Amino acid sequence: QGIIPNSMSDIDTIENPRKDVMDGLDQRVKEVSAGISIGQEKIKVIAGEQCATADELYADAQTKEMVFEEDISSRRKSQVDQNKEHILNGTADYANTTKYILSEGTAQTNDLKNKIGDFVMNDIKAEEEIAPDPVRLSLSYSEDFTSTPTDDAILRGHDFESNDEMILSNGHSKGSIFTDIKSLLLFNASQVL
Repeated sequence: QGIIPNSMSDIDTIENPRKDVMDGLDQRVKEVSAGISIGQEKIKVIAGEQCATADELYADAQTKEMVFEEDISSRRKSQVDQNKEHILNGTADYANTTKYILSEGTAQTNDLKNKIGDFVMNDIKAEEEIAPDPVRLSLSYSEDFTSTPTDDAILRGHDFESNDEMILSNGHSKGSIFTDIKSLLLFNASQVL
């Protein structure tokens, strides 16, 4: 019997210092386990918040997609259709206008061509032979100028007294004789030239 109690005592002696280590280790394991549990709970909370945020974003995206499909997309499609119709109508009008302008231009060009041909053939007779110029008229004249005759030569042969009486009897003034003399002088001068 002395051996067993001694062995038990020896075992207790050996176990006591290691028991403190094991208790410390056990305490550390429990603390780590508690920390892991706390971290797990925090992760669950964060994951839940992220899932809720993701669900909100998904719902918002679906709502915006529906709004785009039902409202914005249909309005833009309608605007595109209207613009397309407007462009097609404008293009057709432009094509008609261009066709009319080309037609009018062709008609006016042909008319101008005909008028030019008519002018060339009938008015200026461009294809007919040109007649020779008529002989130029020559005037005979003298380069020597005569002098004005003397007053006696101009007045010789005129009876001014009878002319005065005749003029007075016709009711003209005496000044008329000078007008007649001036006309006579001009006539004589032209005869000399």
